[in-house]
Amino acid sequence: QYYQISGVTSPQWIEAYVREFRLGVAYRAAPRLSLGAQLRFASLTQGIGPENGISGNPSASDTAFGVGLGLLYRLPKQRLLIGASWSSGMTLNASGNVPFSFNNLRGFTQPVLMPSKIALGVGYVPNRLLRADFSLLRVSATPGAALLSDESKAVGSVPTLEPHLGVAYTFADFTPIRGLVFAGSYLQPSRIEDRSSRLHLTLGAEAKWSFMNFGIGVDTAASYSNYLASVGVDPFKVMELLDIIPSAPPQTPKGFLPSPWHQSDEGLTEGLQNQRPRNNGPGIDPLDVGKKIPGKIENRVRNLTPGQLLHTIQELPNSIRNDIEEVRDTLKKQDQQNND
Repeated sequence: QYYQISGVTSPQWIEAYVREFRLGVAYRAAPRLSLGAQLRFASLTQGIGPENGISGNPSASDTAFGVGLGLLYRLPKQRLLIGASWSSGMTLNASGNVPFSFNNLRGFTQPVLMPSKIALGVGYVPNRLLRADFSLLRVSATPGAALLSDESKAVGSVPTLEPHLGVAYTFADFTPIRGLVFAGSYLQPSRIEDRSSRLHLTLGAEAKWSFMNFGIGVDTAASYSNYLASVGVDPFKVMELLDIIPSAPPQTPKGFLPSPWHQSDEGLTEGLQNQRPRNNGPGIDPLDVGKKIPGKIENRVRNLTPGQLLHTIQELPNSIRNDIEEVRDTLKKQDQQNND
């Protein structure tokens, strides 16, 4: 934002930000053990000038690389998962190519410290309807760091611990439509000396219909509120509808407000299942499916006609009615089962 700097007549736009890009890979090393690794690339940009935005102002930059490692282990014949991860710290210092105009704000190009992090967690997944977890994040100290606005206040002079607790429940489970609710809490320790920590409450909901996703969320604490609304498209569901990739195995719909306390392997990945999957012949090879995707997309686009597009649009009302009827049938079956 704009600041008035002593000795400079016009307000100056001051900006400092870090972008981080991550590339990760996970490997299932054993039936209940998965390992992960991540390459991180961080880019710092700092600028001072009369323009609103970094592109028109003199700027300085620096880059750094980091790594991350993690593992996830499921206890034998249990629905409990234990996870751990570590991310390396990084230091970004743009002082090597500072423009002359930066002299107007002494000390602006101090190093930016990104602390290392260690996380431990336990998760509970009894079935595809319920997920819960507790995790503890430790952020290492950043000695020498201070607020830009007040260098007398240290930031991160000691390591901090940040506990997280969360739960997600599928309250509406139908073949065409799904509804989820989320709730959680976490303690945000202040890394600024003489500032108190604050407890956050998070709530959210998500609705899925066919290939469309709709979501809302809120994160609130003392003197803090953050709201989120989202609309998304599931590309894998779209490719299923277009017969570009195989459809996922059908799952028995559980209806409205299903019991989340039973144990079931249905709909869970193989690594979460207690029972070894039955060998019903050759399964789906993900690599083979992936290799065929570009060719199938090309054929679909090449053979698409305006008439087919118009027919698809005209069929939307019928598809919606069929989905509603399917929801009604599931609710009737659920009501009969409850009465029995």
